Amino acid sequence: MTAIIPIDLSAAFDTIDHNILFDVLHSQYGVNGTILPCVDLLLRPRSCRIRVNPTESTRRSLECSVPQGGLLCPWLYLTYVGTLFDVIPPTISVYGFADDHIASQRFRPT
Repeated sequence: MTAIIPIDLSAAFDTIDHNILFDVLHSQYGVNGTILPCVDLLLRPRSCRIRVNPTESTRRSLECSVPQGGLLCPWLYLTYVGTLFDVIPPTISVYGFADDHIASQRFRPT
């Protein structure tokens, strides 16, 4: 038998925690020096607000998310999502593309 768990990250680019991303860039990829502050400038400070007809919300700071449309942003997203493989045990197979992944494990029923 095979157990399958679909993993679909809705609004995938909006789920990226900046602090975790910087830690991954530094510890797993050795990004440091002047590059890390440049990435920080790309991601912070960012904010958002919502407008419904004439009413507008107050501006809120974004602690998570990577801008969409930039050349570096898909790589930052994939770098972050790559940490998924660090938390899933090696006995579980993971296949994925972009924001859709499937975790599966074969076993014999007892």
